[in-house]
Amino acid sequence: MPARQPSLATSLPVYRFAVCALFALACGGGGGGDTITTPPGNEPWIQKSSLPGGGLAGAASFVAQGKIYVGTGFRNGEIWDFYTYDPAADTWQALPPFPSAPRSNAIGFAIGSYGYIGLGYNCIGGSLCTFNYFSDLWRFDPTNFSWTRMADFPGTPRAYATSFVIGDKAYVTGGIHAGDNDLWEYDPATNAWTKKANYAGRCTGGQTAFSVAGKGYVGLGSTNGLCNDFWRYDPGANSWTAIADFPGTARSNAVGYATASAGFVIGGARDPSYPNDIWAYDVASNAWSQVATTYAGKGRSQMISGVVAQRIFIGLGTTSDTGGPESRFDDFWEYKPGS
Repeated sequence: MPARQPSLATSLPVYRFAVCALFALACGGGGGGDTITTPPGNEPWIQKSSLPGGGLAGAASFVAQGKIYVGTGFRNGEIWDFYTYDPAADTWQALPPFPSAPRSNAIGFAIGSYGYIGLGYNCIGGSLCTFNYFSDLWRFDPTNFSWTRMADFPGTPRAYATSFVIGDKAYVTGGIHAGDNDLWEYDPATNAWTKKANYAGRCTGGQTAFSVAGKGYVGLGSTNGLCNDFWRYDPGANSWTAIADFPGTARSNAVGYATASAGFVIGGARDPSYPNDIWAYDVASNAWSQVATTYAGKGRSQMISGVVAQRIFIGLGTTSDTGGPESRFDDFWEYKPGS
C-alpha cells in the first residue's frame, strides 16, 4: 500500500490527492444545466497506446513542439521518470529522468518552445514517512532533452498547486497548506517571480484552472471540505471576480482546459466517488452546461492531458487515494468533439 499523504481537506498529513491535467471541447453557449450534445453515429473516444511502465497518478505534464511530455508522479512511490508521447505515431518514448528529487503533485506548463515542471512533494519511509515539499522550477528543452534550473518559486514549498498561462507568463496559486492562496506570476523572459493579488476562492488545494481570452479561471478544490465556486483573474487589473458557481457536484482535482471562448472541466474526486462527467463554461453568457458525453475510461482523478494541433488526449490517474497498483491507470485516450 502507498504511504499515507496530506489531505486537501486539511493542512495535516492524512491522505493523498493530486492535481490533474487538461480537457477540451468546442461548443457554443447555453444556460446553466443545459446539455451540449455530441452528434450521433460516431464514437468520440479512441483508445491510444498506454503509458509504458504501469499506472501513474499525480504526474505533471505539458505540450511543447507538437508532443506531450509527462513526468514525475506516484507509481508505488514517487518517481522522476519522464516520457514523451508523439500523437502522429501514437508512440511513447522514455526520456532521461527529471533531474531533481522524485515527486508527485507538481505543476507543469509550457511557454513558447519550453516546458516547465516544479514544486510538488515526496514522502520517504513508508507509512511513517517524512514529507518533503519543493519550491524548485525546471525548464525542459525538447530540442536536446536538457533541463535547466530556473528561479525557485518564492512562496512556501508546496504540492497540489495549480497553474495557468496567459500570454507569455505563467501564474501559480493554491497548495495544501493554510495560506497557500497567494498568486505568483512567472516571467520566463526575466526568469523572475512577482507576487500578485491573493486568490479569492474558498478552497486552495486541488483546484482546476484554465485561461480564456487573456483571463485566468480558477475554482473547485478542497480546504476543510469541497468547493464549487469559480473565479476569474484579470492580469491587467490584478483582481479576482466571482463567476457562476460550478453546477455539478463539488470536487477536487478535476482537469480544466479552454477553447477560444469557453472553458471545460472533467472528472475529479468527490467523497466517495470519482465522476467522469464533463462541463463547459461559456465566457460570454457566464453559464455552465453539461456535455452529453463522459470520459471513456473509468471515472478518476489525478489525470494528465494535452492538446496537440487541436487533438485532445487524456488519461492515467487513480480511483483510490490510498490504493495499491490496481487503482492506478496507464490508459490514454483521444477525444474528438463533434464525432
